[in-house]
This record gives sequence, C-alpha cells and structure tokens, in this order.
Amino acid sequence: MAESNARTVAESNASTVAESNASTVAEPDARTVAESNASTVAEPDARTVAEPNARTVAESNARTVAESNASTVAESNASTVAEPDARTVAEPNASTVAEPDARTVAEPNARTVAESNARTVAESNASTVAESNASTVAEPDARTVAESNASTVAEPDARTVAEPDARTVAEPDARTVAEPDELIFSHTPVGESIRIVVRQSAPCSFSAASRSAWVVTVIVW
Repeated sequence: MAESNARTVAESNASTVAESNASTVAEPDARTVAESNASTVAEPDARTVAEPNARTVAESNARTVAESNASTVAESNASTVAEPDARTVAEPNASTVAEPDARTVAEPNARTVAESNARTVAESNASTVAESNASTVAEPDARTVAESNASTVAEPDARTVAEPDARTVAEPDARTVAEPDELIFSHTPVGESIRIVVRQSAPCSFSAASRSAWVVTVIVW
C-alpha cells in the first residue's frame, strides 16, 4: 500500500497534486493549517502537540497531508479512503489521532468533525458513497439484503401465511360443516321425525344436480 501507492501518488499525481493543488492545497492549507492551527493546536496543547508532534505533525505530515494526500484524499482516495484507507485511517490513526490528540482532536473535533462533517460527509459523500460505493455498498448489500431478507421476509411469511391459513380454513370448516350434521342425529329423540335441508355443498350422502335445497324427512330409530 505505502510502496505501490508511493509510485501511484507521487508519480501520477505529481502533476495533479504538485501543479494544480499547488494553489489549492499547498498555499491555502499552508495558511489554514499553519496559521489557524497555530492558535488551535500550538496554543492549547502548546506542550503536548506543538513540541512532540511538531516533528510528527508539522514536518512529516506536511509531506504526507499537504503533498501526497492532496491526491490521495481528493482523487485516488475515492478508492483509497473508502476501501484501503478504511484500514489505514481507522486503524493506525486510531492511535495517532485518538490517543495523542485525545483531548485536542477527539473532544474539540467531536463538535468539529461530528457536526461539520455531518454536512461534509453526508452531503459531499452523497456522491462519494452513493456513486463510488455503488459497487461497495449496493453490490455487497445486494447479497446482504437479498439473502438475509430471504430468511427474514420469504421464510417467516411462508409460515405466517401458509400455515395459519391452513389452520384457519381447513380446520374450522371441517368442524363447522361435518360436526353439526352429526349433532342433529345424535341429539334427536327416538321415534321423532326431523326435517333436514340438504344443500349441494353439505358433506352428506345426498347429491344434487343444482344448487337448490332438498328437504328430507328422516325418522330416527
């Protein structure tokens, strides 16, 4: 990563970063980082940030951030930040940013990063995440959503619709239609005649060619 991108960033972006970003990154950021952070970083953490990190942040990162990352973050990091830098930024900087500048970066930038980047990430990355991650998010999630929901939607609904309806339709109708006819004969006193209206849909031994009702007189023995 560091070696291959060294060639990718340093060589290919040599004209992109060094020339075009010469005014964009090197000059404005020179004033933005060096001057504004003079009060932000150097003064509050004058002992912690300015002295130890003076070599780490101001000097080495001057080359890392201002020069190489000008192409790495803005251009190539469409893939470098979203994919490889997910490991580079999230893991190494976890100790570099979160720990040494735990007070300076994590707390003040909690408002600066979380709030302002809410606009920076949510709005600008709307094209970065939605477009470039169209392969990162849309395709892997296609497997995550389509497969996992296959069990969430298709399988539970199979049980919810198919099984309850099987019980609701088949079982109640079996009790409603078949059992009442048996109760009529079993609770009728011996020697009395009853009238039974037999319809085509009733489960009995009579069959009708039409939907009209048959009136049958039965003497119970």
